[in-house]
Amino acid sequence: MTAQHLERLGLELDDSTEPEVLDAELVHAQEEPEPVRYLVTRHTMLGPGEMPSWTDVDFRVSAEDKEELDEPDLAENTRTNRDSTVRAFQEWCARQDPPQAAYPCTTVTYTAYGLHLIGRGKTGEFKPDTVRQYMSRIWNWQPEDMRPDPSRVRGKIRLWRPAGRLTGRPRSPSPTCSSAWPGATRPPWPRPTATSTVARS
Repeated sequence: MTAQHLERLGLELDDSTEPEVLDAELVHAQEEPEPVRYLVTRHTMLGPGEMPSWTDVDFRVSAEDKEELDEPDLAENTRTNRDSTVRAFQEWCARQDPPQAAYPCTTVTYTAYGLHLIGRGKTGEFKPDTVRQYMSRIWNWQPEDMRPDPSRVRGKIRLWRPAGRLTGRPRSPSPTCSSAWPGATRPPWPRPTATSTVARS
C-alpha cells in the first residue's frame, strides 16, 4: 500500500519504514458472448411466451443455392429496359440542386420525377402507358421495405390518359345504312326467315 492509502486509513507511516510494493496481476472477468438478437418488424407475429428458435443454420444457404440465387431473376430484354429506365432516373436525381437520393428514394423524389415525365409526355415525347411503365420499373427497383408511395403519380397518369387518347388520331365513324348504301333504309342482304333459322339449327 502507498503512503496515500495509509493516510486515508488513518495510519501513520514511520519515516524509517519503506512502503512495501507488491506485484499483482489483474484478473479480468470472463466476458460472456452477447445473446443473438433478432430484428422484430411490423410483420412479426408471436404468441404469448413465444420467441424465435432459429440458429445459424436457419440463415445460411448452400453453395448451390447461392449460385442459383446470384443469377438474375429477369429476362435479358426486361433487365435491359429496367437498367435504362433506372439509369435515366439516377441521372435526373444527380442533376437536381441539391442532388436527390435515387436508391432508396423518397416519395417526394419519386413523385417529382413522375410529374417530370408526365410534363414531357404532354409535349408528345411519351405516352401515358410509357410513363406508367417507367415509374413501375423504378418502384420495383427500390428496396421492398422502403418503396415510395406511388398513388399520386398513378392518379396523375390516370387523369392524363383520357386526354392523351383524345389527342390521338381520330377514329373514322362506323358506316351507317345511308352512307354505305345511299337511298337504302336497311342492309342489302335479306333478313333470315324462320325456315332458314330452323334449317341451321
